[in-house]
Amino acid sequence: MSVAATAELRRLVKAAAPPPAEPGPRQRRGHSERVLGQMFTKQLDRAPSWIRPVLVALLFLAIVLLGLAALPEAALPGDRMAALVAPRRFDLALFGFGMLTAVALVVFFS
Repeated sequence: MSVAATAELRRLVKAAAPPPAEPGPRQRRGHSERVLGQMFTKQLDRAPSWIRPVLVALLFLAIVLLGLAALPEAALPGDRMAALVAPRRFDLALFGFGMLTAVALVVFFS
């Protein structure tokens, strides 16, 4: 195929293609024009101001409990700590998960 034939073929394809449509009111996308961060940063607007530090403290405690439950015995400092944590791993993890779930529910429903 020669260069002239290729150029002619491109011209014919461009002429046969419909012009690009201008975005009209019916062709808009199905989402709003708000930024995603605007929707999720106002979760605690209606909640009392004292609830935020309480939620942060509970979240911190939940993370500590989950981390303590996941820590291997060799990483625990001393035999006393290992004897204290080892039989209660499941309880610590369950309590930490419960606190984490409670914080998530409070933030979600407030």
